[in-house]
Amino acid sequence: METATRPSYEVTLKVPFYDLDPMQIVWHGNYLKYFDVARSELYDHLGVDLFAFHDRTRYIFPIIRSSVKHIYPLKQGDEFHRVCPKEFEAHGKMVKMGDLRVAFVRTDLESMHKWLRAMRQADIIVQRHSDGHMNIFSGPKGKPFIPEIAFYVGCRENDIMHSRPPNDGDAMSATFATLCKIVREEVDVELTGQAKHWYFHAKAGALHNGSSTHTDKPATTLTLEELEELVRSAVCDAQVRQALLQK
Repeated sequence: METATRPSYEVTLKVPFYDLDPMQIVWHGNYLKYFDVARSELYDHLGVDLFAFHDRTRYIFPIIRSSVKHIYPLKQGDEFHRVCPKEFEAHGKMVKMGDLRVAFVRTDLESMHKWLRAMRQADIIVQRHSDGHMNIFSGPKGKPFIPEIAFYVGCRENDIMHSRPPNDGDAMSATFATLCKIVREEVDVELTGQAKHWYFHAKAGALHNGSSTHTDKPATTLTLEELEELVRSAVCDAQVRQALLQK
């Protein structure tokens, strides 16, 4: 038996000044207005005139329940539409690593990691931007694994994991000491050596290769596939260590 396809329609809206609250973001009640604009556009797209339909059939379509989860605020001038689900379906994937849900996605959407945590229950999010920069975010469950991931990324960037000898032994020793300090103490630090374009943010549980506050950082040469390999190894090692400590 074939499943009927639900009709859909996408409309792009722009936030006007008069929809803002004193915090200069869209007042929460206006989101319901945006939903209704999209609903009306859908009916128009399908050629349904609600008033004519009621006159002909005496049927109406009242809204009897509304529920909103606010993830990321809209501001004046923002153009928006239903974008995160489609973007992730087209350019991302969710991978199970033990009891963790790890998302990998290619996108420039700043709100993607918040949407993935809130709507897809992602514990760790690895995001690659179109300019090659990478960001790794985490939720409460994934945060304890970020120091280990930072350790693995730093080692790979500095060739410590590779068979060829490093270019500068002293610099590599300093880098390795820095990475060990991250795992032991979870401190905010900029990685050293060849990995100095990565920044580990302990409090937020994030690892950034370029961001809004570090726009000068060059893009990493690591691919998203290589990041997946490193994250998988780091998570596996951390989970094994946790299991041994619990015995």
